[in-house]
Amino acid sequence: MMDKMTTLRETIREESIGQTHKMVGDLYRLDFADGKSYIGACICGAEKRYHDHERLVRKGEGHLIHKAWRKLGAPKLIVLQKRIPENKLWAAEKKAIAKHNTVFPDGYNGHPGTEKRHGMLGKTYVPSEEHRKKLSVALTGYKKTSEHRNNISKAQKGKPSTFKGHKHTEEAKEKNRQAHLGKKHTEEHKEKNRASHLGLKRTKETKARMSIAQLKRRQKERDATYSS
Repeated sequence: MMDKMTTLRETIREESIGQTHKMVGDLYRLDFADGKSYIGACICGAEKRYHDHERLVRKGEGHLIHKAWRKLGAPKLIVLQKRIPENKLWAAEKKAIAKHNTVFPDGYNGHPGTEKRHGMLGKTYVPSEEHRKKLSVALTGYKKTSEHRNNISKAQKGKPSTFKGHKHTEEAKEKNRQAHLGKKHTEEHKEKNRASHLGLKRTKETKARMSIAQLKRRQKERDATYSS
């Protein structure tokens, strides 16, 4: 399994380097409460990268920036520049690190940066069909151990969803709706769903919210029928 995953990582890296000339990225700064900062660059967009950092903080990642995040609280995101061609992005990051003096101990960058690509963090990668097939083969039959699942569960307990405060766009809602049109649950799935709800008692508040939601849904359906 490990050999497969190693080969897979190498394939991802080779294919991603071939896409470099098509990409642009953001240069950003994170300002912490102690007056120190961190400079970063990413392909996925500064806001997306910020949420990636939040996730890594919750997972207990040990990099300087994540330790500072847990100790001082969430930093302020400042987008310094958007849509920089990737072949100029990492050089821009290096210059910004020097300009803002953010190398540890004056800031939370672990090194002064490099003018070449330095890994895949923050990169949005679209796999080819061939790569997707390799992923499928490598992960077929792979199951997390009970210990692994328990560790994930413990790490996430009491933490808010990473989507909290965000809303799906109308476009995303429509894509999701189209993707599920015509799909039917198997009898096995129906039985599991039924068993999981046996004995479940809802509060009055929950019942009231469900009732309001159902009324709105029916009204929307009626409006759509009459308008057509």
